[in-house]
Amino acid sequence: MNGFLFINPWLLAALATLPALWFLLRVMPPAPKRIFLPSARFLEGLVPATQTPSKTPWWILLMRLLIAGLVIFAFAQPVLNPSQSIIGDKPLRIIVENGWAAADQWDSTMRKAEDILAQAERQNVNVYLNTTAPQPSDGKPLALGPLSAGEALSRVKGLQPYSWPSDFNLLNQILKESAEDTDIYYLSSGIDARNLDDTIAILGNVHVFAPKLESLPIALSHDGDEDGNPHFVIHAPQVLPNGTPVIVQAIGQNGRVLGFENVTLNDEKTEVSIDLPEVLRRDLTSARIAGRDDAAAIYLFGDQFQKKRVGIAAPSQESEAKPFIEARFYITRALEPYADLKTGDIDTLLSANVSMIILPDIGALSPEQLNRLEEWVSEGGLLLRFAGPVMEQTRQHFLLPTPLRQGARSLEGALTWETPPKLAGFTENSPLAGISIGEDIIVKQQLLAEATQDLSTKTWASLDDGTPLITADQQDAGMIVMVHTTASPDWSNLPLSGVFVQMLDRLVKIAGTAPGDLRDINGSLEPLRVLDGFGRLIKPQSHVQIIAAQDVESTTISYTHPPGIYAQGSIQRALNLGDEINALSALPNFGSGVKRSVYDA
Repeated sequence: MNGFLFINPWLLAALATLPALWFLLRVMPPAPKRIFLPSARFLEGLVPATQTPSKTPWWILLMRLLIAGLVIFAFAQPVLNPSQSIIGDKPLRIIVENGWAAADQWDSTMRKAEDILAQAERQNVNVYLNTTAPQPSDGKPLALGPLSAGEALSRVKGLQPYSWPSDFNLLNQILKESAEDTDIYYLSSGIDARNLDDTIAILGNVHVFAPKLESLPIALSHDGDEDGNPHFVIHAPQVLPNGTPVIVQAIGQNGRVLGFENVTLNDEKTEVSIDLPEVLRRDLTSARIAGRDDAAAIYLFGDQFQKKRVGIAAPSQESEAKPFIEARFYITRALEPYADLKTGDIDTLLSANVSMIILPDIGALSPEQLNRLEEWVSEGGLLLRFAGPVMEQTRQHFLLPTPLRQGARSLEGALTWETPPKLAGFTENSPLAGISIGEDIIVKQQLLAEATQDLSTKTWASLDDGTPLITADQQDAGMIVMVHTTASPDWSNLPLSGVFVQMLDRLVKIAGTAPGDLRDINGSLEPLRVLDGFGRLIKPQSHVQIIAAQDVESTTISYTHPPGIYAQGSIQRALNLGDEINALSALPNFGSGVKRSVYDA
C-alpha cells in the first residue's frame, strides 16, 4: 500500500468479513415442501419462458464482494500520495518566514502550512510554531508550542507577512533554547538572508520549501533622475530565468497609472527609466513592479516630485486677481501647473509652510513682517520680488539682493529717443541658464540696480544694453531674487512670453523648504502612512516611532520604522526597502541533512 495513507485504518478490519459474506450469499434456500396437486397434470409438457437458477452465479457474487470491499475502503478514507513531510511520530516544528520577501508567495506558503498541519492532525502529533520576523508587540519572532495541530492551524491562519526583514539572529537565540526533538519544516521565501546559514546549522535535518525560480522576490530602487525622468534599478536573484518580463509602473494620486515601461531581466540589476511629461511627473507619488505584492516591489517618493507650495502676497481682503490687469493674474497662470498656490498677506503665507513667496510690487512692510520674512528667508525660503510703480515711489528698500536707484528708468514716450532694450539672455552661472529666448522680450521700464563691485556676480539676466534685469543673492540658507520690471505687461512684455513661465518654473524647482526643514536638528518626522507586508499604504500603528530629522537618511527599516512616508508639516520623506537592498540571492545549497521542495509542485 505504498503511496496510500488511511485516515481510519481500523475500518479495514471489516475486510475480514468478506469470506463470511461469500458463504452467506452462497447459502441455498430450504427445499420446497412437496404437496400433491391433482390439477398439475394440465401443466405437464409446458416449458416456462424464463428459468430461475438454483444458485447465484459466481460472477455476481464476485461483483457484490468487490462493491462491499470498496465501501470498506471508502470509509477508511484513503489518501493518495500523501506528503512525505511527516515522518514517524515525533512532534512537528514549522518555521514560517514572514518577512517582506515572503509576501509575494504568501498564499503558497499558507497552503503548504495547512497541508502539513492537516497531516499532523491525522497522525495526532504536537506542533511547535515559529516565525522569522520581529512582531510589533515585543520585537521578537513568534514562538509557540507545544500545540495541537488544530490550535497550530488557527494560529497559522492568523499570520500575515510584515514589511520589514526577517531577523534570523533573534530566531537562532530562540531555537538554541529549545531542546525538543522534532521533525522540522522551514517554509521560506526562497531568498538568502543574514544568519540563515546559522539557523540551518542549528536545525540540522530540515525540510525546506521555496517558491519556483520565476516566482522569487525582486526589489525596486530609485537611482536618481535621467533627463528629468525617474530612473530605477530592479534587483533580482541571479538564478532568475533570463528574459523574465517585468512591468514598472509610475503611480500618481489615487493610484492612477501615469506611465509604465516593459523590461526583461537579464542580470542581477536591470535599469529602467519611465518617460513622463512634465505635468504628470509632478503628480508622481510612487512606482511599483506590476503583479508583485510585497513592500520591496513599491518605491515611495516624498515631496521631491510633489508640487511645492508657493505663496503670492496680496491683501487678505482682496478677491481673485483681475484678469489681464493685475500682476497676480499672470503669476498665477504661469505657476498653476507647477505649484500649489496660496494667496494671502505676509503673516498668512509665513504660517502656511510655503517654499517660495512672491511679492508682486509690494512696497512698505511693517517691521514685524520684515523681521519674520527675513528669518524665513534665512531658514531656507526663496523670496521673489517684482518691481512696479509702488516700489518706484518707495524711498526705503528692504530685503533686496542689491541696492536700487531711486525712481524708474523709462524708455517709452514722446520725449525719449532711446529704443527699448531687449532681454539679452541668462548668465551661465545662474540657475536660469539654458532657458531659450525664442522671441523679443522688450522692457519699457525698469528699476536700476546701484553699481556695486559684486553686481556682476549677483546678475542672473541682463538686457542688451548691459543693465541687469534679474538679480539674486544668497542669504544664509535662503535666497532673494529680484526682477527689475513688473509681473504684468505694464512695463514689459515678459509676462506674456513663454520665458516668463519657464523662469518661474525654474525658480520653483530651486526653492528650498519652509521652516521645519531637515536642517533643524531638533525636528522630527512623524509616520504619515506606512506599507504593510503586501505593499499597501495604511495608517501607522502604535509600534511605529518617529524619526529624528537629521537621522532620516541613516534610519534602518525595522518594525519600529517600517517603510512608508514620514512627515513634518509640508515636509515629507520616504523610507524604502529598495534603498537598503544592494543584491538579492537565492537560497544556497545547504548540503546534507537539508531536503528541498517547491511550493505547489
